Amino acid sequence: MSYVINYEPAGVCVHFSGKCTYEDILEATIKFWEGPGFDRMQYEIFDYLDVTEIVVSEYDVIELAVRDHVASKITRRNKIAVVATLPAIVDLSVAYRKALEKSDIDLLVTGSLARARKWVVGA
Repeated sequence: MSYVINYEPAGVCVHFSGKCTYEDILEATIKFWEGPGFDRMQYEIFDYLDVTEIVVSEYDVIELAVRDHVASKITRRNKIAVVATLPAIVDLSVAYRKALEKSDIDLLVTGSLARARKWVVGA
């Protein structure tokens, strides 16, 4: 397992490290969807700053976007922040954003965890 889930009062922050796979992202997402307060979640932060390798296809990204879009219909969650500096993750985030075009979810891609935290709370 290359992730840690941190539940927060209004959302969740998932910190990934080392080699990160599609299966890791999906497993973490399903775990916090089943976790406390999912129906009241307002944001998700995916922190990839400590990831050294990403093994995710563009198809995987589209599948994640579709899952997120459906999940957003049952929760107040409307913000997802991707925190990454690894070019491959930033590039995959572009495909994710494109797949979310018809969704109510706002997406921020940034290299700063502090900026992501400010953005998700509207500061």
